[in-house]
Amino acid sequence: MANAPMYLGGDLTKLDSIGKQLVSNDEVIAINQSGRPAKQVLGGDLPVWVSDLGHNTYYVGLFNMNATPSTMHLPWNLLGATGAIQVRDLWNHANLGPLASRVVQANDMPWEPIRFPGVFVKTLMLDKQSGLLTVLLKMEPGAELPDHEHALMEQI
Repeated sequence: MANAPMYLGGDLTKLDSIGKQLVSNDEVIAINQSGRPAKQVLGGDLPVWVSDLGHNTYYVGLFNMNATPSTMHLPWNLLGATGAIQVRDLWNHANLGPLASRVVQANDMPWEPIRFPGVFVKTLMLDKQSGLLTVLLKMEPGAELPDHEHALMEQI
């Protein structure tokens, strides 16, 4: 995504399968050769880089710098898009179809009490099919949550 020459160092006869996939994937190489350098739009351990090709076409690179699998979210409005957009997975050479973005006006949503006194939530998103749930949590002074775990879930 940097639009720089691709260099490979080391013994090319010992290139691992990921390296071979990288240097033989025409779609991934096209990103490098597009002539449109990318800009970082999200940082942290899950950075996102975007290259604007014009005509509502973008190359988007999602990078997981964590040692474990992570769920990544990219608000389409960072690209200037609204509604669903067509997405293609270049590693797997597969169209993923239209994917929607969702904007939530959290300030307009009510706080809902839960079973623990002094603890309230705002449900920002609930996907019943996958079970994915995103909430804001508010605790009054002195409120307590019992120790608990959310296995296989992202907590921020």
